[in-house]
Amino acid sequence: MKILQIRNQSQTVVTEVSNLFIDEYMAEANGEFVKAYLYLLRLSQTPGEDVSEAALADRLNCTETDVGRALRYWEKQGLIRRDGEALLLLQPDERSTESGRTQAATSGAGAAQNAEAMPPAADETEASEPRKGAKQYSVSQASIDKLQEDREFQQILYVSEKYLARPLSSRDIQLFAYLYEELHFPEDLVEYLVEYCVGGGHRSCRYMESVALGWHAEGMRTVEQAKESHRAYSKANKQVMKAFGITGRVLTGEEQKFVERWTGEYQMPLSVIVEACSCTMKAIHQPSFEYTEKILAGWREAGVHTVEDARVCREQRRQSRKRSQKESRDAASSGNRFQNYEQRRINYDELLNQGGINVYSGGEA
Repeated sequence: MKILQIRNQSQTVVTEVSNLFIDEYMAEANGEFVKAYLYLLRLSQTPGEDVSEAALADRLNCTETDVGRALRYWEKQGLIRRDGEALLLLQPDERSTESGRTQAATSGAGAAQNAEAMPPAADETEASEPRKGAKQYSVSQASIDKLQEDREFQQILYVSEKYLARPLSSRDIQLFAYLYEELHFPEDLVEYLVEYCVGGGHRSCRYMESVALGWHAEGMRTVEQAKESHRAYSKANKQVMKAFGITGRVLTGEEQKFVERWTGEYQMPLSVIVEACSCTMKAIHQPSFEYTEKILAGWREAGVHTVEDARVCREQRRQSRKRSQKESRDAASSGNRFQNYEQRRINYDELLNQGGINVYSGGEA
């Protein structure tokens, strides 16, 4: 049985929860994960208390697997980190320090390894940043105070607060200051960043941070460049990627050109494009934009405009191939190998006479 060793230096009847956890972490996390984190904080207030994963699962009315997933999730978010044979549960404001004070629960290495071995849960994937590579940033208070006199930066804060429909946190202001002052994002690009994230249903500062750092890594410095990147995640591209089973990346430039041709030049409905992708996967069992191109080019020539048209066209071609194959088999079976060429005609009397034999007298001539 895996044991969670709960340690702390003092005992209290109050469990403190960081406002940063509430503002930035809680909303995006699965409810079961939040329960686990809060209860581990509660246990950390009782020094020397040990608890098994099974007991913790019973207390939270969930499974041991759920406990393992929760540990793995918070480790991924940086609120739990390994420390030798234990896991340290950190408050959000401690996660950027190399050795903050230990106020939290620790668990045996076995529990950590069990959590690490668990596959990502759907909720974990949903809550993850859209791009990897988020890093810690810091802007001095002096720099932020100076930016208070910058009209463009003040406009960024004003517009962002309107989009987010909430007062900006200190972390929000830190992020916008970092983007504006350190990464040299112009005012309109920062505003578009907020609009883009909120429009996609993401109001978290952490999500905006991840998107912004992704844009910076890709060399985007204007709104037009950001919008071009956004088009890479357009509905058509997403549907094609889903049909092909492409995950973990966006379409390449060449792949996007295929999609643009299908939707633009060919004027194919998205449902027909997805059908062609599905046919490709059934035929060759792997994504191939070239193979799908041939399918759609043929459908275009045949006047296909709907999925039903496409299926009728496929059935007609299947029947045509069957007829051709049948005709070939019929032609092959209509004769045998002795009848497929002109037979030789031999005059046996002439041959016998040439040999000096009289076939009528039975002797030599």
